Amino acid sequence: MTDYIQIGSTALRDPKTGDLMDSVPLYVKAADREKVPSIDYSAVIKTLAEQFGQYVRRRQDVHR
Repeated sequence: MTDYIQIGSTALRDPKTGDLMDSVPLYVKAADREKVPSIDYSAVIKTLAEQFGQYVRRRQDVHR
C-alpha cells in the first residue's frame, strides 16, 4: 500500500453565487515528498488575496 501525505487543499467557487464549494485535499506520495519544494508562498497569497478583494468589491458595485 502506498502512503500519501496531504500537502494542501483547494476549492472551486460556485459560478452562480461565487461561494466556495467543498474543499478537496491535495496529496503526494510519501516517497515523492522530497521532490516537492518547500517554498514560502505568503507574498503570493497576500497579492492574490488583495486582487481577489478588489474583484469582489467591483462585482458588488456592479450588482447594486
